[in-house]
Amino acid sequence: MIARSTSPRPASTPRKSAPRHARTDGAKADGAVDSAAWWALAAQGSEFAEPTARRSEIYGEHADGGTPSAAWHAEALREVGFGEARAVWRGR
Repeated sequence: MIARSTSPRPASTPRKSAPRHARTDGAKADGAVDSAAWWALAAQGSEFAEPTARRSEIYGEHADGGTPSAAWHAEALREVGFGEARAVWRGR
């Protein structure tokens, strides 16, 4: 199991997120690693080293498990030839 984040939560965490945070905290207490540590472990395995390195090339600074911004995605699409790229939906 992967625990999602190592960053501290703001004091104003919305009530609807509390159950998810409780599950994450419980998973960490049970020995789960966060996503950045998971990817570091994957890079050590012989069969995963190459795909993990490629993922780092693609995502750069976001390869540690963070989510790239909508602006990052739009720019990546423009760089490969899309004439128009923008966010049409956001989850938060």
